Amino acid sequence: MCGTPGPERRELVRRLLKELDRQKGTHCFWPAALPAKETGELEANAPLFWAGARLLKSRAVVIMGSDALHAAVPRKEAQNLRPHMQKRLWGHTIIVLHSPDALIKTLAGEIQAKALYAFLRAALEPFSAL
Repeated sequence: MCGTPGPERRELVRRLLKELDRQKGTHCFWPAALPAKETGELEANAPLFWAGARLLKSRAVVIMGSDALHAAVPRKEAQNLRPHMQKRLWGHTIIVLHSPDALIKTLAGEIQAKALYAFLRAALEPFSAL
């Protein structure tokens, strides 16, 4: 559902974190889907995802792709959300991006990469102060 991590996705995350230059401890990666015991296939668990977000006291959640969005957010709440949009929901600001695969392609182009970084910086700016 949400894809398998691989070298390209790890590099995507590394590049985003490097470019955003956030202080250690201000971010974490919390999956919307985990491997099912029986099959090993990724299985969404929205209640667990949001319980973790509350436990971690997150103020912003960046969701990459429609698969992850629909895994974490009920369709009624997510129906008008698209990449590069935000919505306040359950005490968190949800920031939606394209899928990791699309972002990998985006970061291949210098102009598109700069636009993505600018969007993320602006969206995360309210959460910069600890």
